[in-house]
Amino acid sequence: MDNTRSFFDPLIQFLVPGISQEGLQSTQLVIRKSAHVFEYAVLSALWCFALEAGEKRKVSPVFLALLISVVYAGLDEWHQSFVRSRTGSVSDVGINSIGAGLGLLFFKGGKACRMSS
Repeated sequence: MDNTRSFFDPLIQFLVPGISQEGLQSTQLVIRKSAHVFEYAVLSALWCFALEAGEKRKVSPVFLALLISVVYAGLDEWHQSFVRSRTGSVSDVGINSIGAGLGLLFFKGGKACRMSS
């Protein structure tokens, strides 16, 4: 968090002069969590794309992509629990999983729209 704070705090203070410390922390939190949602959206969409390109399976590529992304989110948070400067969080697994689900919705929704036009 300190790494991103050193970059984002001056930027936020430039964009919102006079922002309170509480406002700065809240904005920082929203930026970081939004980045995780976006990262896991991209991850799941890429997994789905890769799985659809391969051979046909009995299990849906969308389900597999979501499963892989959620398991990865859990393993990443578990790993963070061993790193002194980080903390693992079940709520972060949830946030990352929401991102993965949104990525699949956009990926599959966009693909369906392209195929129908």
